[in-house]
Amino acid sequence: MIRPSEKVKITLTTPSCGIGKAMAIVVIISLLNLIGIHWIMFDGMSSSFSVDFVDKYYLQSASKRVHELPLLNHSFIPLNRSEMPVFNLFDGAYVGPTDDDGFGKLTQGVLHFAVIGFAKAGTSTLMKLLGSSDELFVPDKEVCMVPQKLNHHLYKMPGFNESESLNQKRGLKCPNLIENIGRSAPLYPHTNFIIGLRHPIKWFESFHNFRANNSKGRYVKAENQIGGGGGIYAVKTNRAQFHMKLAALGKTPMLEEEKELFSQKMIPYIKPLSQSKIFLYDIDQLRTNDTSTFRNELENFLELEKPLPEPPHFIPGKNRTGKLLVDVTKIKIDICEERYDELRKVLLDNGTRAQKWIRTYFLESEDVTVPDRPNFERILEKWTVDPCSVGDYEGRRSAIAKHKTMKELGLN
Repeated sequence: MIRPSEKVKITLTTPSCGIGKAMAIVVIISLLNLIGIHWIMFDGMSSSFSVDFVDKYYLQSASKRVHELPLLNHSFIPLNRSEMPVFNLFDGAYVGPTDDDGFGKLTQGVLHFAVIGFAKAGTSTLMKLLGSSDELFVPDKEVCMVPQKLNHHLYKMPGFNESESLNQKRGLKCPNLIENIGRSAPLYPHTNFIIGLRHPIKWFESFHNFRANNSKGRYVKAENQIGGGGGIYAVKTNRAQFHMKLAALGKTPMLEEEKELFSQKMIPYIKPLSQSKIFLYDIDQLRTNDTSTFRNELENFLELEKPLPEPPHFIPGKNRTGKLLVDVTKIKIDICEERYDELRKVLLDNGTRAQKWIRTYFLESEDVTVPDRPNFERILEKWTVDPCSVGDYEGRRSAIAKHKTMKELGLN
């Protein structure tokens, strides 16, 4: 076993052909994992792997043209910080200079927080709100990339490098991250997450209409979207099983009684994120006349010294005109129409299970923060009620806009 203070350089040459090279990579990764090396620097211009293993906490490649391949849950930073860092960007802590004993100590973070979902639950509003604070660095647009590309992208972004000297906490918005958070768990051992929720029926309507609006006038029929599959761009009812994604954060013990609230075919892969904290809210908490409690809780969560302003009114999506406006309006939905009865039934069942698990188990974790918990729980209780059965149009802007536009265009 390599001792933490030892420096070892390993160079392994793979076959040049595609299949042989792929097989060799698998073998190499397996062998290196056995001796405790969990990051491999690969020079994409050759057939060689070079690993400089300084100690348990440090890793630096001799090659300048490298791509990182993250495995397990270790994070490293190059010794020479003047070079572009190659390490786990979603790890909110990196390892700084060594002590005399050769071990590192945690210093300032790379990404302290991320707004990771759910889509159409106020994530764009949160991005704009947090970006207005001079204590935070938050890109003013969604940043969703694989870690290798994200690394280079962020460090080329104006203000990202300067944010460290300004003592700003770094964050970003990518609502797609929540979709595979269980499988990606090892990439996020220290970054804190901000997660928004929404009544599943209202969520589906809003998300479907958002996708329809951004299309060219052709989109799948909503009534055919019961079930799962289709990737991150598909609006399917299974994506409204919010508790499935939250459970994958590993913040509850997943007892047998918990699992009864999940589809047995979809019990998530649980990988506890030991140091990650969660700020959980419902979009309705952003729609009140007084958001002071919400903002105070968020300020405390992010350890801000200055107050945040009122959340801005921000509506993402493309502005359609002319014939394209007519086309996209026709394919938007009012989910309360009779033809969507079965769709709502499935979404209501998802919401009933999700709200029970969240209130009973998820909120009990000391790692989970919710603003104004009594009000939050009252909002989640409404997930057991079909808003169409009580004439609830609150938070259904896209359906209201559809009817208004249809009338203006004479399409009724």
